[in-house]
Amino acid sequence: MMMHSWSGGWWWVFGVVIWILVAVTLILFIRWLWMRADGVSEDYENPLDILKRRYARGEISREEFEEIKSDLV
Repeated sequence: MMMHSWSGGWWWVFGVVIWILVAVTLILFIRWLWMRADGVSEDYENPLDILKRRYARGEISREEFEEIKSDLV
């Protein structure tokens, strides 16, 4: 009676695939941690742009715009 071993045939391909998945997952996790630590956010808006938008909408007066602008710069 012949027994099949895990070391023969194509089973090593599954091991390689698993190690590749582990490596990719680790790289993505490290990248996520790095970006989070740097405070990088895709939702970041420049405060001066927000101020200009508020002035354009009429939410603040020219005097308020100039006063806040001088505080930002």
